Amino acid sequence: MDSLTVVNLVVSAVGALGGVTGVVALFQARRANKLSETANRVAQEANGIAEDANRLSGEANDLAAKANEISAHADSVGERSLRVAADQGEYKWRVEFDCDSSTLFVVNDCGEDASDISVYIRHDGEVVAHWSEPHVAAFGELAFKSPLLSQKTAENQRDIDELNASHSGITYIGVGQYPVVVWVGWTTQLGSHRSHEIKKSLTYGETRR
Repeated sequence: MDSLTVVNLVVSAVGALGGVTGVVALFQARRANKLSETANRVAQEANGIAEDANRLSGEANDLAAKANEISAHADSVGERSLRVAADQGEYKWRVEFDCDSSTLFVVNDCGEDASDISVYIRHDGEVVAHWSEPHVAAFGELAFKSPLLSQKTAENQRDIDELNASHSGITYIGVGQYPVVVWVGWTTQLGSHRSHEIKKSLTYGETRR
């Protein structure tokens, strides 16, 4: 075998080896691409799972916050219920009228203080006067001046006097009156809200006892 033949064989062998190497390299490259695609897909799925986990965590935190609010509200309601149940103080209110000064006295005839007091005076269902006071002591009183009250009793007394002076044969024995309903709303010492209504006829010439 001459030297030229040997050289050709060597070249052929090297070429064949290169071809095999190229095929192997191409196969490895394709495999690497598939692995990379799989890795990317897995990474995307992991990101999606992480986003879902963050969202669920946020929703769980919101639910926990709402649960805390509900619990706090329930505790507050429970405390108010216990306070109301323990608040057995009996309040009594008395109304007096002084016609000369046209003053209405609302008396807290009870041994406990009251706060946030509102007083409404109604005549025939219509509110004719309203007052508010922040506090009244036990057995204390609130004094409200209203010229309207004496004016109304005087008007009724004038009607009676005119009737009796008319010589109509009808004599009315009595004095002018102005019937009212006094509504009192207040807060007790333990924080309960209560109200009470008192019916009274304000009388012309009436003075305090």
